[in-house]
Amino acid sequence: MMTASESIHERLGLYDVALHTFLEKPLLGFGVEGADETLVAQYTALGMMDAAESNYNPHNQYLQTLVELGLLGACVFLLLLVVIIRNGMPRALTIRVFVVFLLFFVVESALQRLPGIASFTAFAMIFASINSKEAQGD
Repeated sequence: MMTASESIHERLGLYDVALHTFLEKPLLGFGVEGADETLVAQYTALGMMDAAESNYNPHNQYLQTLVELGLLGACVFLLLLVVIIRNGMPRALTIRVFVVFLLFFVVESALQRLPGIASFTAFAMIFASINSKEAQGD
């Protein structure tokens, strides 16, 4: 089992590899499949065998998006987040939930797994529906 210090060191290593990988193709990224292959190759080259064998993602949604989709895709992703939050402004709960997602995205590539995708989409749809009903009632 890893100590807290080792875990933090490993995570910072994943962040560093992701950032340097992004800088190789900053505009469009490596694509969804290409990013995984490229990260594994980088981990192997740097001797990060656990990360390579386990096919680790960067454990940061923002870095994951930059590596996969580059700056253009990251801008679209951030625009999506802004639109969801902006449209949820009348509801304090909407803001709170999406702030939790925004913070969670710093420490996990949540949209790489079905539970993360499903929960993010469900919350976005629920809040859009609530806000739409409120707008119709005004």
